[in-house]
Amino acid sequence: MGTSDSWCWIKEGSGIYSVKSAYVELIGVIGLDSEESRVFRRLWQTRSPSNQIAFAWKVIINRVQTRTDLARRHALPINFSLVCGLCATEDENCQHLFFSCQVSWTVWMKLYDWLGIKTVLLIDVESHFRQHENLLLVSKKAWSSLLLIWIAAVNAIWQCRNGSVFRGERVEVDRIVELVQYKVWKWLRTKENNFLSSFYEWVLIQAICGGLDAGELCCIAHCADFFVGALHLALAF
Repeated sequence: MGTSDSWCWIKEGSGIYSVKSAYVELIGVIGLDSEESRVFRRLWQTRSPSNQIAFAWKVIINRVQTRTDLARRHALPINFSLVCGLCATEDENCQHLFFSCQVSWTVWMKLYDWLGIKTVLLIDVESHFRQHENLLLVSKKAWSSLLLIWIAAVNAIWQCRNGSVFRGERVEVDRIVELVQYKVWKWLRTKENNFLSSFYEWVLIQAICGGLDAGELCCIAHCADFFVGALHLALAF
């Protein structure tokens, strides 16, 4: 009596929510030795923001609120169109929207071309994730950077889809690709102490040295000013 109601996070003694306690709780629910637990731990080991990781996890477990998902839960009006918000040709489900839609498929191919990777894409969500994380035989640090690209890509595709559906924005593949590159660059710039490249330098160097991560790029990045200057000089003649 005499006190107001308030929310309390029971997994912390302080009653305050923390990402760590939520992570421990989810691992307990999933099961420590399961394949889902392995993927979950790999995602949370990356240096991307927690909300971006959480969304990537929802993609993997098929919990994104696509139109077919909303229709299945009777959250859309009767006879509401279920077509994809990107290509407007097929029903929008998780697998289609992020991997087999012509727009998203082209985004992935352009990203892999940027990294210097030639591959045939798998469109099943879990298979696509496993394929992506094993595309390059690289160091643990470089592998983590490769996962950043996957996380950034599904988030950027969803962001563009929402822009098209709710604000009528034009769907542009190159814009989505650049958004993915910018997201990863920003995360590395924030979290990696030895990552010094500008966005332009990083995109250019990554395209030339596909597969190298932030740490491995640092040695090259220190020479980037000279490289870019030489390139400008060459173009002047």
